[in-house]
Amino acid sequence: MDKNVEGTALQNESILLYGSCGKCDETDAKKSDILTTTIGSFGKWQFRIVVLMSLLKIPIAWVQLGIVFIAPTTTEFWCKPPKQFMNLSKSEWKSMISVNDDLLNITKISSSCFMKNVVEPNSDNLIIPCKWGYEYNRTEMSSSIISEWDLVCDKSFLVEILQMCVMLAILLGMPIFGPAADKFGRKIVLMTSIWLQTLFGLASTLSPWFPGFFIFRFLSSLSTSGIMIVSFVMCIEVSSNASRSTIIVLHGIPFGLGFSLMGLLAYFIRDWRVLLIVQYVCCALYCCYYWYIVSLTGFYHFIRLFRFVPESPRWLLAVDRKEEAVEILEHAATVNRKDVSAIKKTIDAYHYVDPEKHMILKALKVYPKFRGRTLILSLNWLAIGCLYFGLYQLAGTLSENIYVSVCITGLISIPSNLIAVYIVRGCGRKLAMALSSLFTGVCIFASMATVYSNSFWASVSFFGCAMFGLIILYSVVHLFTGELYPTTLRNSASGLNMMFAKVGGMVSPFIIGTGAIFWYVPFVTFGTVAMLMPLLLIPLPETKNMELPELANDIEKHGT
Repeated sequence: MDKNVEGTALQNESILLYGSCGKCDETDAKKSDILTTTIGSFGKWQFRIVVLMSLLKIPIAWVQLGIVFIAPTTTEFWCKPPKQFMNLSKSEWKSMISVNDDLLNITKISSSCFMKNVVEPNSDNLIIPCKWGYEYNRTEMSSSIISEWDLVCDKSFLVEILQMCVMLAILLGMPIFGPAADKFGRKIVLMTSIWLQTLFGLASTLSPWFPGFFIFRFLSSLSTSGIMIVSFVMCIEVSSNASRSTIIVLHGIPFGLGFSLMGLLAYFIRDWRVLLIVQYVCCALYCCYYWYIVSLTGFYHFIRLFRFVPESPRWLLAVDRKEEAVEILEHAATVNRKDVSAIKKTIDAYHYVDPEKHMILKALKVYPKFRGRTLILSLNWLAIGCLYFGLYQLAGTLSENIYVSVCITGLISIPSNLIAVYIVRGCGRKLAMALSSLFTGVCIFASMATVYSNSFWASVSFFGCAMFGLIILYSVVHLFTGELYPTTLRNSASGLNMMFAKVGGMVSPFIIGTGAIFWYVPFVTFGTVAMLMPLLLIPLPETKNMELPELANDIEKHGT
């Protein structure tokens, strides 16, 4: 198959798992690019679209990591007193029912599920469960799903299940919204996802029962995957080939900003329902990205009032809707101060040829080296996903001041992503990933040591350094993954690897949950994963300044 045809059709390649959210890189610049020809490589029009799409990462962070504040793992609780002890002060009651470690060989947090049998002191049962319910320390959050539905003790696992299902919903949404965006268009799927995320999210705040909240939270997360996929694809499809590697790296900055903003909102809004309502109302503001006004003049006419984000011109060309593509490109050229006179002629002469179809499952079966590479990369993504989502959640448990920890952790994404741009240009991908992973692991263990010594600022500083290294690692692996796969399978194979990251995200809340029994287990687990992950890079080739494979067979012949 002609390589130019492959390059032209790359953005519309139909994929099995992840829609069109593929990875393109600077080496694709060797191929003809219709947008570069008509509107320039990267101007004001592209910049506006990329910024607006990247801002969608803010509500994505709220959905994926909202568990930090709606169900804080540091919630302190104790047994609720029966009626005859209601006149006691809180401190008197807690002192009366406290269980000594000698009597109960479990941790302090778990012992909160039990109390001394002060009701029947002569009974053989010296220790009894909390029969009358629980009371909570509401200093951190006046209300949370933990305090509202008593998700402690034998129900505490429901918090981990909830966060796991958030990641599972995003995972399941990828093969739904990706192909839908290929068939119906980027914009309609994006707006549908935003509306569904908002409506289901608001519905979750109104549910008086945990099962109802659970279902609506799941559906809201499912819709979030559509925003994730399409926003990233739009950034790629409106950009020139030469600028895509930089955009891939910088696209993650708003995610950290969203995490910090969530900490700021939670500081002023201590009720979980109000906090989520404010967040989802903010999500609804993104619907202004697409706005039509309806007028009645004999018939319904849909008149464009303003439209911040247009349909992807690449997708319009791929489905042979050239007139709409010309309209958008002429407007873009005007914004970029480019000549518009030749755009229609250029588009009319443009012929889209459907690329040869390469199903990833078939490639995995036929090509052993491709299969091995996919397996190794999937394990890398599994580890990175576990670390990435795990450390973000762990940030809320570092100290008594959860708000400072979360805000600092989120803001770290700005310098780390900017530095990552220069690192991937200055040294090899493998070296950048290995060093950042080792740096992350060392800092996690250092943070654990300072947590034990009750040094708050030292712990936050080391943990911040760990996040710094992890975000660099997360940014570089996006680029590295795309460079390791052949053009004809780059979208689908990269999407498969990213799904493993969500599997890692599903595992991370359970690792965090072990901290309720042994506080150091999450630190040891994440630190060990980070220290061992560079071993998975050894079998993979370095891709810096190397020609990328065009076909899966190239990997079998040359190993590159």
